[in-house]
Amino acid sequence: MIFHILNLIFFILMLNIKSIKINFNNKLKSIYSSREINSIWNQWVVKELLKMKTIQYLTNPDIII
Repeated sequence: MIFHILNLIFFILMLNIKSIKINFNNKLKSIYSSREINSIWNQWVVKELLKMKTIQYLTNPDIII
């Protein structure tokens, strides 16, 4: 049961991320090429993931980053 709930949560999160990326692409496509947009998106995603890992490390220094 928990596995199904986690799968559902993951699916919803992925849909939200996909819709955010589509919106992001649509807003920038008149200014940048798709290659540039993908680069900007990837940099932003990596930056956000690093922030999350930093927060996790600060709250629990025993974890491995």
